[in-house]
Amino acid sequence: MLILEGSDSQFQSLFTLHRVGGSGVVTVHASRVHEPQARLLAEQLTKIVAQVEGRLALEVSAVTQFTCAWINTLLDLAKACTQVGGELLLVGLPRAAKALFRRAGLLPRFRVSSRLPRELRPSHAQPAAPWRLAAARLLNLPVAAPPPSFHTVAVWPASALSRAA
Repeated sequence: MLILEGSDSQFQSLFTLHRVGGSGVVTVHASRVHEPQARLLAEQLTKIVAQVEGRLALEVSAVTQFTCAWINTLLDLAKACTQVGGELLLVGLPRAAKALFRRAGLLPRFRVSSRLPRELRPSHAQPAAPWRLAAARLLNLPVAAPPPSFHTVAVWPASALSRAA
């Protein structure tokens, strides 16, 4: 986890990651991705691509402003995914970004979906209370595996995100 200095109330998560089966699902929370954010995302997401063997879904609906650095990051990620036998899935690409990618001839390089495929959606079941789990274990009752957990991977102070523009 990357944390920059500041008070807890000033932190804003840059993205979250959860794993579903052998795939990684990353949700980008930053509304603006400029050079500093693109550089950090490229570094972290490239590591994730290696861990999930190229099977990466990137939920980008929150990204409404970006520079060519973000586009280059996406192109590099798509290439990295295919090199290890996987595929990058862009989920929720905003309409304006999709039109830009189409005009620039970049859309064929990506698999794009308006929604996360059902097989990549995390279970929304609430985990059992700790005392119930303890009682189930004591009585040798079977316990279902907990849903995939979300991990905050990178955190930036909100002030740094606005200054990076």
